[in-house]
Amino acid sequence: MDWVFHVLSPNLKSQYEVIIVGGGFAGAATAWALSELGIHDVLLLEKERVCGVHSSGRNAGMIRTAVEDPVLATLAREGHLCIVELAATGRVRFDPCGSLIIGADRVPTSVTDDTRHQFISADKAVDLVPLLHGDHAGLDSALLHTPTDGIVEVDSLLQEFIAQSRAGGATVAFGVEAARPVVSRRRVQGVTLEGSTIRARHVVVAAGAWCAEWGVRAGVPVRLEPRRRHIVCTRDPEGLSSKRWPWVWDIEAGFYFRPESSGLLWSPCDESADRAGSCVADPEAAQWLAEKVTGRLPRALELATTRSWAGHRTFAPDGRFLLGPDPRLEGWHWAAGLGGHGVTVASAVGRRVAAAVAGAIEIEPSLAYRPSVGERIAS
Repeated sequence: MDWVFHVLSPNLKSQYEVIIVGGGFAGAATAWALSELGIHDVLLLEKERVCGVHSSGRNAGMIRTAVEDPVLATLAREGHLCIVELAATGRVRFDPCGSLIIGADRVPTSVTDDTRHQFISADKAVDLVPLLHGDHAGLDSALLHTPTDGIVEVDSLLQEFIAQSRAGGATVAFGVEAARPVVSRRRVQGVTLEGSTIRARHVVVAAGAWCAEWGVRAGVPVRLEPRRRHIVCTRDPEGLSSKRWPWVWDIEAGFYFRPESSGLLWSPCDESADRAGSCVADPEAAQWLAEKVTGRLPRALELATTRSWAGHRTFAPDGRFLLGPDPRLEGWHWAAGLGGHGVTVASAVGRRVAAAVAGAIEIEPSLAYRPSVGERIAS
C-alpha cells in the first residue's frame, strides 16, 4: 500500500471544540462526520507519522453486510452505502466482487431477508468460486451470496476521510502523541502533549487497542480487550486468483479467503487476547489455517505461504461497539470496540459519534455506554 506521510503543523492552537485521539478509521470518520455537521474546530491527533499503521491498515478490506448481530448489520449496511457513494467519486477504490458465506444458517433471518442477500446452491457456489470445486464439506450447509459486498482498498478510504476532514476545517496532526486526558470535577478539559495542554469541550477516544488505557487514565475504566488476528498470503499456482470471484467466509470452520494480487489472502479467524502495541505475528499462523482448512478445502493445502502478519481487533464483552458519551465524565466520548468491523462501519460509527457530540442524537442503548462494558467510579 502507498501510505501518505503527513507533516505536523507547528501551529496547533491551545483550544479546540473537539479533540479526537486516534487517526484510524473510527477517529478519521468521526472527524469527517463532524465536518458534515458544520463543526470545524476539530483537532485529530495520531501518534504515528503515517495513517493505518495499526488495526486500520492490517485488515483484509472485505466489506460484509450479512453480519450475525442484527444491530451491527444495520451499521454495516449504512457503511457499505457510504463506501459505494465515495467510490463513485473515483477517490475511493471499491470492487463490488460480492461475498459468499458458508454456514449462513447462523445469520438471523432479520438480516438475510434483505433482498440484497441470496441463498444459492452448491453448484452455483462452485461456479462463483472455482477453488470450492471438489469435496468441500461446507457446501451442504446454507450458502449466502451477497453480490453487492466486495473489497475496498483500505488506504484510499482512510485517506478520503482524512482529506475531507481537512477540507472541512479540521486540523489533522500526525506524529503527535497525546499523553493523558486532563480531567477536573468530573469533566474532561482536554489532553496533554509535548509538555503542554490543549483544551477542548469534547474529547473523543478512538484509539483502537489503546482505548482501555485511556479509560483508566481518565478515571472511566472500560472492559475493552485487544485480540490478535492473523492474515496469511499464499501463492496460487493454478491461476485461480486471477479470476474475479467473491471473497469467501466459512463461518462453520472459522476461516476466510479472497484473491490478492498473484495469490490468495486467508485468515484463520483466530482471536487471542493481547495487549496494546505493535502486533507481532505468530509463526504458527499458517499451521492454524491448515488445520482449519483440512477436510474443508483440500486443494488449498497445496498452496505455499508467501507472507503473514497480524492485527488487533478490539472487543467489548458483549461484542458490540462502545459509542458516544460516557455518563461518568462530561465531555468524554467513545468510538471504540469495533471488533474488526471498522472498515465497513466507519462512516456509520463516525456519523453517530459526531451527532452525539453535537447533541443531535442519543446513541442506541445497545451501542452506548452500558454497565457490562465499564464500572462506575467511586463518588
